[in-house]
Amino acid sequence: MEVDISKYDILPNLWIMIATIGSLFILLIILTYFFYNPIKKMVQRRKDFINKNINDSIEAKNNAFSLENESRIKLEEAKNIGNDILLKAKIEAEEIKNQYIEEGKAKYSQLISEAKTEIDSRKVELEKQTYNEIVSVAMEISKKIIKDNISKNEVEKYLDEYLENKNA
Repeated sequence: MEVDISKYDILPNLWIMIATIGSLFILLIILTYFFYNPIKKMVQRRKDFINKNINDSIEAKNNAFSLENESRIKLEEAKNIGNDILLKAKIEAEEIKNQYIEEGKAKYSQLISEAKTEIDSRKVELEKQTYNEIVSVAMEISKKIIKDNISKNEVEKYLDEYLENKNA
């Protein structure tokens, strides 16, 4: 059997080809409308979300660095203030110490001068008292010498007796 080629055209039918291409375009439009655009929007939202998170994390990192720097600066300021307070306290303590030392020296000088004055007044008083005792002893001895016309040994004996009576 022989086949007639004229019945079967090797070339496609023009109307079928146009319908196939039309249906392909319609299918592409439907796929684009229902699948490509929503997926593209979803991918874009996801991309925006990731970029926003990256930007937020970079901003948070920068904020953390700036806060850390501020904290370091405040810590240094606090250390400086603490050192200043400590230095002022040491200076005040030194001034108070020097003030007390000066007051102590003044009191010491005052006590020394009062003691010297007291010693001088007692010395004068003792000298007067000793002078008076010597004068009275001398008077008694001279009375006895004049009365009894005594020798030097007897004068010493009277003097020794007087001193023994005085000490007892």
